[in-house]
Amino acid sequence: MTLLSLLKKSYQKGLFGTVRFVFQRFILQRWQLVWLERSLTMPMPARIIWPGEHVRLSASTLTVLSRHFPRHITVAEDFLSNGLHGYAAVDEQGDAIAFAWVADGDYYDPHLYHCWLRVPTDAVYLVYGEVAKKLRGSGLALLLHYVFADCHQRGYQRAQAVVDLSNIRSLTFCLGIGFHETELMQQVYCLAHRFYFSRRQPYQGQRFAHLIKPTRKRALSACAAADDSGAPSQ
Repeated sequence: MTLLSLLKKSYQKGLFGTVRFVFQRFILQRWQLVWLERSLTMPMPARIIWPGEHVRLSASTLTVLSRHFPRHITVAEDFLSNGLHGYAAVDEQGDAIAFAWVADGDYYDPHLYHCWLRVPTDAVYLVYGEVAKKLRGSGLALLLHYVFADCHQRGYQRAQAVVDLSNIRSLTFCLGIGFHETELMQQVYCLAHRFYFSRRQPYQGQRFAHLIKPTRKRALSACAAADDSGAPSQ
């Protein structure tokens, strides 16, 4: 952040707002992470299936990220070296238009939160995913049905993920494709950009159910019923 932009923000926020901004950005940062969960066998709430090819990301296939996600290649190499599973949906030109990374079980996040994210033994942890700009309206649902099917085939029953409470768009997306709250939040703190610590905090009820549109709620109810009965996705 440049000095000019910092001064501009200070003018906009006033004295109290400036003090709070400086404290939160440079002294003590906090992330409020909402834990979400989804059955791996629950069908998607709509028939959003990528008509192109899906590939597993490996050292030899990372070139598919070059066009739309060139800055992610270094991170992808780190993910692979730590045993994560990578998936991508590619277009007719062989370029990835969406990718997702999954960890088998507990995951230590060395990039942002610097803490352990613990999941049950029958669950995978959805680490990260992104969609190319031209398809962001479609969301990761283009790819996640394939990811979930592969994880289930490898013996897992559910997927868990955390979403920063400030990222309403991601929270709405996850809830809209069948994730539900586990009534657990993880508070992560960073002191002076150096010292990290976290704690889990339970809560009661589904606090964010209001983010799901009524039409999507009905679709999710149908998907949950299909999952319980073992019926195929419609």
